[in-house]
Amino acid sequence: MKINNIGNNLNRIRDAYQTHGSKSKKESVEPADKLEISKEARELQSRKVDSKDFTVINERIQSGFYNSDKVIEKVAAAVLKEFS
Repeated sequence: MKINNIGNNLNRIRDAYQTHGSKSKKESVEPADKLEISKEARELQSRKVDSKDFTVINERIQSGFYNSDKVIEKVAAAVLKEFS
């Protein structure tokens, strides 16, 4: 099999890629999306949480504490209060 003029084609492809690449770099300088974190979220993020709290919560999950009628009723009441 004989391949002719491979060098010229590669140069054209490289030039096209470099030209396209330089345009896309200029276009991507300014971000289109913006993220804002609320005051409440920043306050929550700054709170210190003790690893003991996670241990207690994990133990309650494993024991089924959160599946009890008392806890379910309390959560349901809080949800209803929030949306009423």
